[in-house]
Amino acid sequence: MIKGKLPSIKRFFDQDPSLVSISIPITYNDKRLIAYRNKYCKKPECIYDKLQILEKQKKTIKSQTHIPEVDDMIFWCNICLNTIDPQEFLPDEELQRIIDNTWNQMDEFNKSPNTKINCKRVKLFSDGSWEPVFFQNREGRIVRKNQTEINKAIVLPSLEN
Repeated sequence: MIKGKLPSIKRFFDQDPSLVSISIPITYNDKRLIAYRNKYCKKPECIYDKLQILEKQKKTIKSQTHIPEVDDMIFWCNICLNTIDPQEFLPDEELQRIIDNTWNQMDEFNKSPNTKINCKRVKLFSDGSWEPVFFQNREGRIVRKNQTEINKAIVLPSLEN
């Protein structure tokens, strides 16, 4: 992974003015995602977890010992289907701030024995705002005790902060 800074998430909305919102994962294997993007990926949904990248690098190195003609560590992006170099990933600090804030909010709500919130995605809007996408339990209900209390409590900062 290289050092540097990605352009703002807003670039995806600038590239496609018809885009109103983007749904982005915030978990990897049910754990808090450490958000990385490859600078060659083109879609906003092309998000990788740091652990996921390291796993792909290990697999690629193993395969290189069996196929010596492969010089570069390259794999396909699961989303945009571009060939990408695992060394060209950058941390998405903007998305990571949103992920961390969302997880911190969930941790706070889940301290109460009567509340259990599960969120695996956030929705980013073209105006720079964002909101968590709550998941439903097996019965099809969102797992929260007091809807009004939660709606008032989740005041999440916009992307512009």
